[in-house]
Amino acid sequence: MVDAGVAAIMHVSVTDAECLVNGHVCGGVAEALGVQAVHVQAFLDTGSALPIFAERVGMTPAAAEDLGMRLGKKGRIGLILGMLLER
Repeated sequence: MVDAGVAAIMHVSVTDAECLVNGHVCGGVAEALGVQAVHVQAFLDTGSALPIFAERVGMTPAAAEDLGMRLGKKGRIGLILGMLLER
């Protein structure tokens, strides 16, 4: 369960934060990142990074994909959580 205070820091609802922790991207997470949910979900599922998503991570698409592959799914979820907490 995600604490409401943590979700507030990430600027997403508790439901959206819990979806992310479980490996699914809800609209609030994508909106907070400024990208489409399908782009974030693709990164979470496979590590693939389209240019718009890679830009949000601050990397080239190739570097973001390499990182995504090295992290594995749980690491990719952690990366997205970290990005939301850092905003």
